[in-house]
Amino acid sequence: KINPENYYGKTKSIIEKYLKKKFKICIILRLFNIAGYSNKREFYEFKNKFRRIMPVLNEAIRKKIPLKINLVKSKNKLVISNWALDPISYDPGLRKEYFLAIGRLVKEKGFDILINAWKDIDEKLIILGSGRLKKNLLKQIKDTSQESKIFIEDSVSKNDIDEFYSRAKMLIISSRREGGPRVALEALLRGIKVVSTKVGHMPDILDETYLCNPDSLDSLSNLLKDSINNISTIDQSPAFEIART
Repeated sequence: KINPENYYGKTKSIIEKYLKKKFKICIILRLFNIAGYSNKREFYEFKNKFRRIMPVLNEAIRKKIPLKINLVKSKNKLVISNWALDPISYDPGLRKEYFLAIGRLVKEKGFDILINAWKDIDEKLIILGSGRLKKNLLKQIKDTSQESKIFIEDSVSKNDIDEFYSRAKMLIISSRREGGPRVALEALLRGIKVVSTKVGHMPDILDETYLCNPDSLDSLSNLLKDSINNISTIDQSPAFEIART
């Protein structure tokens, strides 16, 4: 069993190349899931098409797959956990100090759009993440004269993330595209409000009021202004319940 902390991007490619060579497999099937959704159909669709296939999935999802499916019983099975943090050290009583964004510093996450959208917002924003675009984003922050209110933290272990969650007023997802994002479920599980672009499973979780079009500065700017100005009246109880299910 392998438990990489970051099964995506370059790391994912390296892991999958190794797995294919080591176990002589032709396909790696990656499954994503949120509460209330089943992945059984995906297994049925694939199981009779390929003789050697290695499903890669979260351990919690694996337990939901019926044992009669040969893939799960196969000795070729390997589970790679795409971890999501339980709120073990989250402290809801701490004073809320800033808005939070989390993710790799890559184009897909849309942090460049978020930084531009933050120009007219007089609040502190912390971006947690590392990646090849760090220098570009820091330059953008400087060029837009936002060094006093936007900060990038890139050396945060998963064990320390709860401290940032504990002081967050809201989580912002600005992605151009997503397979999840997992951090939205982590935030909602802690009772932290979330606004997001319409990516991944977010339209299934959040009300339309808290969503905006991806890759659109105007759409994100309007969503942020409305949400921040009315943050005390935002009720995301249904989304909190989905995350807890």
